Amino acid sequence: CGTSSCSFNVTINNSPVISACPGNITQCNNHVATWTNPTSTNGGTVVCSPSSGSTFASGTTVVTCTATNLCGTSSCSFNVTINNSPVISACPGNITQCNNHVATWTNPTATNGGTVVCSPSSGSTFASGTTVVTCTATNLCGTSSCSFNVTINDSPVISACPGNITQCNPVATFSTPTATGYPAATVTCSPASGSTFAAGDNTVTCTATNTCGSSSCTFNVHINSAPVIGACPSNITQCNNHVATWTNPTATNGGTVVCSPASGSTFTSGTTVVTCTATNSCGTSTCSFNVTINDSPVGSASNVVICNGTSSNVPLNSTVVGTTFSWTHVVTVGSVIGGNDCSSNCGTNISDILTNLGNVHGVVEYTVTPTSPLGCVGTPFIVDVTIGAAPATPVITGPNTICGLTTATYSVAAIPEATNYNWTITTGGSAMTIASGQGTTSINVNISSNNINLFVVSVVASNDCGNSGTTTLNITKKPRVPGAITGPTSTCGQNTATYSIAPVFSATSYLWTLPAGMNVVSGTGTTSITVSIASSFVVGLVKVAAVNACGYVPGVSLSVTGNVTIAPVAIFGTANVCGVTSGTYSVAAVFGATGYQWTATGTGMSISGPSTGLSVTVLTDGVHGGTLSCAGTNVCGTGSPRTRALSVAAIQPGVIAGPTNTCGMTTATYSVASVGTGYIYNWSLAMAGWSITSGQGTTSITVTGPATGTSASGLLKVTSTNSCGNTSLYRTMAVTYCHNSIAMDNAGESGSTFSNIYPNPTSSEFTIDVTIDKQQSSIYNQQLIMEIYDVLGNLVVHQKHEVVNGTNILKTNIEQFNNGIYFVRLIDVDGNVIYTERMMKQ
Repeated sequence: CGTSSCSFNVTINNSPVISACPGNITQCNNHVATWTNPTSTNGGTVVCSPSSGSTFASGTTVVTCTATNLCGTSSCSFNVTINNSPVISACPGNITQCNNHVATWTNPTATNGGTVVCSPSSGSTFASGTTVVTCTATNLCGTSSCSFNVTINDSPVISACPGNITQCNPVATFSTPTATGYPAATVTCSPASGSTFAAGDNTVTCTATNTCGSSSCTFNVHINSAPVIGACPSNITQCNNHVATWTNPTATNGGTVVCSPASGSTFTSGTTVVTCTATNSCGTSTCSFNVTINDSPVGSASNVVICNGTSSNVPLNSTVVGTTFSWTHVVTVGSVIGGNDCSSNCGTNISDILTNLGNVHGVVEYTVTPTSPLGCVGTPFIVDVTIGAAPATPVITGPNTICGLTTATYSVAAIPEATNYNWTITTGGSAMTIASGQGTTSINVNISSNNINLFVVSVVASNDCGNSGTTTLNITKKPRVPGAITGPTSTCGQNTATYSIAPVFSATSYLWTLPAGMNVVSGTGTTSITVSIASSFVVGLVKVAAVNACGYVPGVSLSVTGNVTIAPVAIFGTANVCGVTSGTYSVAAVFGATGYQWTATGTGMSISGPSTGLSVTVLTDGVHGGTLSCAGTNVCGTGSPRTRALSVAAIQPGVIAGPTNTCGMTTATYSVASVGTGYIYNWSLAMAGWSITSGQGTTSITVTGPATGTSASGLLKVTSTNSCGNTSLYRTMAVTYCHNSIAMDNAGESGSTFSNIYPNPTSSEFTIDVTIDKQQSSIYNQQLIMEIYDVLGNLVVHQKHEVVNGTNILKTNIEQFNNGIYFVRLIDVDGNVIYTERMMKQ
């Protein structure tokens, strides 16, 4: 049937095969990279990523190129590396240093891997001045740089100073020296060239200065000046001597001084100028003074006589015209004031107002010295001025009391230079009249019988130069009776008071009389006095009398009470009331007391009857004690009381009478005085071989000892017991048998014991132990007196020792004593010897 056909294609494709990639690309500072993409077989399409022409970051980027067809892909890759030029960091700061040419620093760093090199390098040696250091960073892409300065400065060194300069001109010039160093030094000199220098040596200092320091040198500028002459001698003025001498002045700067005319030359009368010239190499200097030669003037004056209180008016004369005068004065007769000395500008007349203080003429002697106009002093001369005197004040004599008189004569002694006497009666009126004698030294007067009590007679002496003072005489009769005294009658608690009376006719003064404890503070002799009042003043009378020349008249006294009374001196009556139920007690009268205040205190004790008198009756129960007091009273209150203890205690017996050494005795009697009725006496004797054989309980005992035996010592004691059952303190006596009365038994008061002295002998200190039983001992909590006697019986130690309950250690230092035997004893507060022992100092 034929054929029929169809066809189809069989296509065999292969995966693409890419050609070689471009080579790696490295470029600087350009971030856009381009290349030609590779090709591929088998129809593959090639795409590169990133694509050519892309912008690349710094560093290396991998570029991948891929060929793609239906069968697959094929790829290759290459690198694109973008490098940048380096960036250098900030350079070090500029370096400046002095005198050190080696400079160091830390190099800067750089980015992008740049290597940094500085030139010159750190640690290099640099020349003086400024060197630029450049630091460069380098990598494959290029370089980067920075720079800083290294400045090396050197301290200046000054060149030699100018030489020393000596000249007369005070303005000195010189060349300023130069100096080395970097930076260039500034050189200054002080003082600068061209300065004005002081005379003498001047130091010039030249100093070179730059930033690294300074350098200096010095030289001297000596200025020689013209001489300066010292002060010329003072002007010379002399009289009648034509040869003048002086000491030439001196000059500074070595000047030689010559005066013309020279010292010692003869000068003419009048004034000559002397010129002194100082000369040295730089010039001259001069001064001048005057030499004046004068002739002395001769002066004179006449004596004058004047009255008191007028001018002396003495003209002064001279042989030289223009003479001036000076003077001094002295009173040669009498007492004159008003004279003056004059030393300058005195004039030619002495015109002193002279007053004669005396009552006879006085004389003032002037010594006058003339001086010429040129200063020449003449010989002094004397002129006298006599001053007439008013008479002295007379003194009147005659009776100043005219009690019962009708006539009297009054007179004065004749007054030198008096020519008249003027009498007057200025008080008394017509009761006293001048009968004769007016104008003379004596007058007679008539006195009337009226009752005027005061007359005053006066007299004045006179002469041509004046009157005397007025003298008077008061003439009186007796004064009247003073009136009542006014003032406080009670001065309780006061320390001052004022008392007064009204003035009394004819009284010229007043006589006050005060009690003890009052004293006048002010107003003596007047109508009013102020008195001080002592604390001890209690009561007394204030009195006053009016007084004149005829006598005195007492007035009425005033009774004044002062302070409270003092305590009574003592209370009298029995002090021990044991067994007493009633007793009378009294006091002596107390000054100033107007009453008394008694007080009794204590169990069963009271006052029976009045208690405001000098005595009282006191009731007691007979077994208890108490106190009784009494004080004085007055309007000022109650005074200090006197108190007395009323006791029922037993009374300590008095001193024991009897032998203290019974050597050679077999019996002895000891006794004490009775202390009162109803007492029992208890005796004890602590001495080996001896005992009380009779009298126990009484005031007297007999003791008996062996006919023979060894030495013994002990203490005899006695107490008293009263009806109230109270026992007194012991009274003791040290008793020895054939002893030297210096050793005792070791037992003292009952209830106390004593050790022997230890160490004994001793060279410095010894000790006695005293043991006290407070229940038994009467010396508990009291003092013991230690006495030490030498062999001659001299007391060399007297010490107080406080003793208390228990053992007391009594130490005594005798280091300062001489070696030898001493006797020690202890005494209680009642004076009883309670211990004795001999002690050896070696």
